[in-house]
Amino acid sequence: MGGIKFKFDSSYDQTKEFCPNTKKKIAQYVRNKWQIKADTPAHVLKSLDTYLKKFWILTNSVCLYKYEGGYAPRFNIEGSLSHQKLGGDWKNSLSRFSFEYFYKWHQDIWRQSAQRKFPRMKAASRMLICGEDLGLLAPVVPEVMRQFNIMGLRVQRMPADPAQYYYHPSSYEEATVATTSTHDMPPLRAWWQGFDSSKTKAEEYYSTNEGKENGGKIDCFWWNTLIN
Repeated sequence: MGGIKFKFDSSYDQTKEFCPNTKKKIAQYVRNKWQIKADTPAHVLKSLDTYLKKFWILTNSVCLYKYEGGYAPRFNIEGSLSHQKLGGDWKNSLSRFSFEYFYKWHQDIWRQSAQRKFPRMKAASRMLICGEDLGLLAPVVPEVMRQFNIMGLRVQRMPADPAQYYYHPSSYEEATVATTSTHDMPPLRAWWQGFDSSKTKAEEYYSTNEGKENGGKIDCFWWNTLIN
């Protein structure tokens, strides 16, 4: 670690916002300075948009957030321009700090919270509970879900392994619910139709998951014929 050490502060309130409404405040400040009105010319608005985007880069190019008593890392710290410009020792140390912070130090807190809440949830209804365990997860999440017999959720185009492009349904655990999409992602047809911009990607999916060459049909019109 090259002498750079970090310590977990268990008293820190992780629900607190560091900079609430920062983007809104910056946008309003710039608009007031530029005296933007309904009849402002298009070229001025375009320049304003470019100007604001540079501001967004500045506000997002942070590695740590300061709070009373210490600092907390930003999520996806490797995506920060500031992190990318750091030397090897600091860069590696901050990456490790971020990983420890988001994926290790909080695990006991999450476990204790789940062990307190899950029994109440299960006792409140006879419904079968399914947990939304998609995306990046701390190791404790699936472990505690299994402990309380809570089913997981699987979407073929959202594999847990970042090295994979798609899940194969045959790899799903038995205690999971398989669905084509969720509330915050394109529905199945829109996702498939989006392959128009990359036929190679569609063919890759079709050959990997269907075991057939030359890809599938990109157009969804034939689906409508079957459904209707």
